[in-house]
Amino acid sequence: LLVLWGLCSMGCGLVETWRQFWAMRFFLGVAEGGVWPAVLILLAHWFPRPERARANAYWMLCLPVAVVVSSPLSGWILGRWNWRVLLIAEGALPFVWLVIWLMFVDDHPHQARWISDDERDHLANVLGRESQVLEAPRSEAFWKALLRPQVLVLVVVYFLTNTGNYGYLFWLPTALENARKMSSQRVGVLFAIPYL
Repeated sequence: LLVLWGLCSMGCGLVETWRQFWAMRFFLGVAEGGVWPAVLILLAHWFPRPERARANAYWMLCLPVAVVVSSPLSGWILGRWNWRVLLIAEGALPFVWLVIWLMFVDDHPHQARWISDDERDHLANVLGRESQVLEAPRSEAFWKALLRPQVLVLVVVYFLTNTGNYGYLFWLPTALENARKMSSQRVGVLFAIPYL
């Protein structure tokens, strides 16, 4: 997914027509859509339940931190070159992360060479006990479960949160640039402030 994500992002910088751009953005969304659940599964393989919420919270912090770090850099690239260079350069970053990932991240503790045998055994025992006592699946039908009021409320909240975030992501840089005719780099710095 990481490689596909990077390739699709770089492909967005190479498109020539709006149809090509839509296709690349679609494939970029498909690649990006699998990253979140994959990381949640990875965290479940490594962290016992009492520590998993904190691990998930740290993972979720990567989103605003990425905006804080990348916005000024994106503004600088955009001001110095153009949007094509921006998309290609930022599409290359997952390949740098891939090297780090392959060197240091393992799917399960028993695969990790960088932890001691005692730590590895402890994690394997704790996670093994937890998996044995998982709650039995309910007999409730899948569609019936999706229509539960709690699920519908969460769907609405998630939809509104994403709508607001995407509106903010697309609207604010343009509004800042048009309001004061600022440089792309300054817009990038100002854009990062709310996330900071």
